Parts: sequence; C-alpha cells; structure tokens
Amino acid sequence: MYLFQRGETVVIDIIVMDAETEEPVNVNGIDITIRNPNGSIAASGVMSNVSTGMYSYTYNTESDAPTGEYRARLNVSTPRGWIVHDVFFYIEP
Repeated sequence: MYLFQRGETVVIDIIVMDAETEEPVNVNGIDITIRNPNGSIAASGVMSNVSTGMYSYTYNTESDAPTGEYRARLNVSTPRGWIVHDVFFYIEP
C-alpha cells in the first residue's frame, strides 16, 4: 500500500518488459488517468519515457485533496494492442 499526505508528490514509475525476452522495451506510449476517491479525474496525461522501457509520471497532490483510495489507470500502447494496468495509492488526512 502506498500512503501519501495531502500536498505530497506521488511518483509513478513502470518498467515495460518484453514477455518473451524479459528485456525492457519501449512502447508506443502510456496514457495515465488518476481518479480520486469520488471517481472524478484528478489528473491525466502521458507518462515520460525516462530510459529504455522505463516510464514515469509525477502527480502533485493538493493541500485539500480528498482522502482515500486513488486509482491510476495506465493504458499501454504496444504493437500488439493495448494493455491496461491499475496502480492504487492512498491519501490520508
């Protein structure tokens, strides 16, 4: 479980691995949408390609952000289609 306080920065990193070679690989892009506990979109964008197969996204929580469970949905565009992955984190009071 990933816990954060209001006003803190959440960094979401992901490494994309080839299923056959188990080596890091670049993909066409990774879209990210973060939803707050109310289900509203708190942020969205495209993850940055940091190095081969490694992607990152920084989300700055607000000082009055709703507390509870947040979901970051990653939509990974590959040559074979889309892969969807969810990452959960919590903001506590």
